[in-house]
Amino acid sequence: AGASSFTVAGTFNWTGGTINNPFFSNGTGNISGGSTKLLGGTMTNNGTVTWSGGSIQFNSGGVFENNGLFDNTVDLLMSVASGGPFHNAASGTFRKSAGAATTTVNVNITNDGVIEALSGTLLSAGTSTNNKEINANSPGVFSSTGTLSLNSGTLLTGTGTISFGGTENINTPVSTPNTLTLNKITGAMQGPSGFTLNGTFNWSGGTISSSVINNGTATFISGSTKTLANSFTNNGGITWSAGSLQFNAGSSFSNAQTFDCAFDGLIANSSGGAISNSGTFKKSGTSSGTTMVNTNFNNSGLMQGIGTFQFNGSFTNTGTIAPGLSPGILAFNGAQPFSSNSSLDIELFDGSGPGTGNDQLQRNGSITLAGTLNAVETGSVPLGGYTILSLSSGTISGTFATTNLPSGYSISYNSTSVVLTKVALPLTLLSFGADASNGEITLNWLTAHEVNTKHFLIERASEGKNFFELGTVNAAGNSSGNTSYSFIDQHPLSGNNFYRLKMQDIDGAFRYSSIIRIDEASQFDRFSVYPNPASGSITVSVPKNYLGAELRFLDVLGREYFRRTGINQEVFTIDLGKYPAGVYWMILVKDDQTKILKLIRN
Repeated sequence: AGASSFTVAGTFNWTGGTINNPFFSNGTGNISGGSTKLLGGTMTNNGTVTWSGGSIQFNSGGVFENNGLFDNTVDLLMSVASGGPFHNAASGTFRKSAGAATTTVNVNITNDGVIEALSGTLLSAGTSTNNKEINANSPGVFSSTGTLSLNSGTLLTGTGTISFGGTENINTPVSTPNTLTLNKITGAMQGPSGFTLNGTFNWSGGTISSSVINNGTATFISGSTKTLANSFTNNGGITWSAGSLQFNAGSSFSNAQTFDCAFDGLIANSSGGAISNSGTFKKSGTSSGTTMVNTNFNNSGLMQGIGTFQFNGSFTNTGTIAPGLSPGILAFNGAQPFSSNSSLDIELFDGSGPGTGNDQLQRNGSITLAGTLNAVETGSVPLGGYTILSLSSGTISGTFATTNLPSGYSISYNSTSVVLTKVALPLTLLSFGADASNGEITLNWLTAHEVNTKHFLIERASEGKNFFELGTVNAAGNSSGNTSYSFIDQHPLSGNNFYRLKMQDIDGAFRYSSIIRIDEASQFDRFSVYPNPASGSITVSVPKNYLGAELRFLDVLGREYFRRTGINQEVFTIDLGKYPAGVYWMILVKDDQTKILKLIRN
């Protein structure tokens, strides 16, 4: 002991005892042995110090100035009686390179250099200030359970884990790389600046009152309550699997990607807060459980899942609700789910019933329908009725303003249910084509197997306009063979004309044909066959704009006798010698245009 300093330029071994003098280690230092080392003065490391044994206790006046490498190779304790701090200077590295368990540092740390956790856990349990880099490389963990202030210059790096379990003062914007895992276990993450998470984030408890942006993968885990008191924006993926979420004053949660409620949790509203969803907010937990949402909720994205959502705050929906996870049953209780700008998406897969064969939305109170219903058939669905909305109490009012249903489906509204019914399609449409001549356009189509077909409504539209009804052609009603129809548009529009058929049966079910296009002003050579009737060969003439088309040759039962693709001649011959006498249809198809001719073979 004494007032004078002591400098070691070579090797220094400290195995026990007390150092109270100013001490400079400029070479190689070894702190080893099982005895506790007491530091009551300032020790400065300008070289390399390896700490491999015995605790270090900081007494009054004890300070460690690290300008070089301080390497911890076993799991030890750096305690404090009344001294400190451990100052890691700009040129210094405080490293834990070995030991699978925990080295605990109770002394305050000021870091202006690099702290490295390469193995086990380096635990900071005191009050620490960070102005530069904290690096955790797998399998290393840096953990803070005391107070940690992240100031300007802070960098969090590595492929390992940084764990926060105390109070973190976020005094500068901080971001994590996509290789790093950040854990928030308990305590408070606070301060005027925000955190951007680009790697993995695990939140198991505590309060977050600094702003957070998640661009990576996050999980909300363990049974502890997680409290939010600032804005949290999710641009990545979050799985919430345990513990309540509590929204305090000033809190908001904005989901732009995926938030998965993987269990039956509670989102509590203490004194404010709201959720905004423009991504996917889903419930993938048990089909029998309830996720309770007590905050206000604004949905402009997709809400889907199984089980029950209970919304006890206000609910505004301009997005989509899609029951199930392809398919499934979702109950939506509390606030009304629909608005004039909302959509309900329903999947119909097979006939096995709600939850497996088709989606279903359920509710335990009255509901007001509005917005759009979109239904899609994704499997093999037999004829029959399918309940897509069901109430256990209350009544249904209103209807969907717009319904987009698969062909052959109709919708019916009852007091406690909405049902989609699939009926047999009225016919098979074999072909639909058009020809322009002398200022008129003739539509021709060919059907097979008509069942209770009532009529065909011919609809026309110009470029970019809506379709309107042009005329009606009565159907044969029932037929086992092929039936041909035609309709003449005597006053076509100038330029492109678009046509479609609305094929309707006597029960009101209908479906649309594909849309065909023809230009009235283009007087192409007609599709022709001569002679007709014929007994030997025929000469076929196709319009020049149909070069590259496909030609099919069918009998009245729809059996195909001939097909030629990539027509590259305007005039060519076909030998009919091998075809039996009868009536045939010759169908010429090019993109969205079709021409049909009837041929008699003697």
